[in-house]
Amino acid sequence: MAPGAHTIGDAASSVTAFVAGGLAGPNRVEVRSMAEFHQQFGNPGSPTALGLMIQDFFANGGRHAVIAPDLHSLGAFNVMCLVPGAKDPVNGAIALCESRRAMLILDPPAAWSSTADALRLAPGAAPQSANVALYFPRIGPREPSGAIAGVIARTDANRGVWAAPAGFSAALTGVPPLSLMLTDPEVAALTRAGINALRELPGVGSLVWGARTRSADSEYKYIPVRRLALFIEESVYQGTEWVVFEPNGEPLWMRVRGAVTAFLHRQFQRGAFRGAVPKDGYFVRCDQSTHTQSDIDQGNLNIVIGFAPLRPAEFVELRLRRVVQSRQG
Repeated sequence: MAPGAHTIGDAASSVTAFVAGGLAGPNRVEVRSMAEFHQQFGNPGSPTALGLMIQDFFANGGRHAVIAPDLHSLGAFNVMCLVPGAKDPVNGAIALCESRRAMLILDPPAAWSSTADALRLAPGAAPQSANVALYFPRIGPREPSGAIAGVIARTDANRGVWAAPAGFSAALTGVPPLSLMLTDPEVAALTRAGINALRELPGVGSLVWGARTRSADSEYKYIPVRRLALFIEESVYQGTEWVVFEPNGEPLWMRVRGAVTAFLHRQFQRGAFRGAVPKDGYFVRCDQSTHTQSDIDQGNLNIVIGFAPLRPAEFVELRLRRVVQSRQG
């Protein structure tokens, strides 16, 4: 490695926050198994809504849960689930997830008893956002979001954050039967509306059958594309903390380009991007073309990243800014 070179590591992608209003005990608890959950919260004869969601999370592949009574004491997280009775409204949760590069997994209200209900009421319950995913129906009488978050964590570990947490590899385990059996036309209608269907297939069981966000932006229509973008942004942001004390100029830009390129090439080799050669899978710009003189004077370090999640050379662009020393090197 060249002297002064910096390595950008992979940020966490599936730490899941469970926001539970009226939580007894510590303000923030991290657990990595049901045994740890019971140590912190006890093991009542009748499971609570939080307990069932955590149980479903670990049963489906979850590894790291953060439990807190509101959105102000969570710490770091990548995925959020709202436990019934959570203090924070959906809009507040969406705003926090957007600012923290995280996804919000929304449950359908218990009152939604049909696909027609979901199609009619989803816009009010799940506003448009690339950082939100809505699933339907419920699993039995309870919420599916804990199980979905577990499937996301399992998919990340087995296939990568760029893989869709849906299909035959996204079976739901250890959960009750779905509250509704959806037909093919119903699944198609839900998908068109940006609602992810859960369905039961004979001989297979319950599966996650959709991977859409609530975004109006076609670029971020799919959960794996949005989550890959968030993963790249967070990894690069964490991995460039060292730049803040460096003078803003070409020597710094060259080092940043090298570090970000090495990180993206590692993801390319793992199969994150489309394309047979790196130039079709990703690009990095941090040079004179991404900086005005005003940027340089004010210490704005601008990094432009392109990655091809679906088709070679069709890039989704990310723009990251860090503030560094304003003097040009």
